[in-house]
Amino acid sequence: MEILTLITEFIIPPIIIPPVMTVSGAFFMENAPSEINMIYGCRTEKSMKNKDTWKFAHKFCGRIWFICGLIMLPASVVALVLLMNTPCSSFWAFSLSRCSAR
Repeated sequence: MEILTLITEFIIPPIIIPPVMTVSGAFFMENAPSEINMIYGCRTEKSMKNKDTWKFAHKFCGRIWFICGLIMLPASVVALVLLMNTPCSSFWAFSLSRCSAR
């Protein structure tokens, strides 16, 4: 397996995604977008009904993202440490296709 592929597909995402989720969740808990928009935020039919549901949805979803990010960070670090020196075939299903392509 090429070292760049290993770094970009198996090491960086588990280290980057949980902190991004934690920061995004903390941001949305406190700072829902001021106007209901179609560009960013929690955009569902119910959340876009009025400002109250818009703010509630962002506070609720932000809390979920924050907690999930906090849970995922140690779990992904542990998984990386445990799988660091294992053969390619012991990775999860998404990596098996990469391994068989070699």
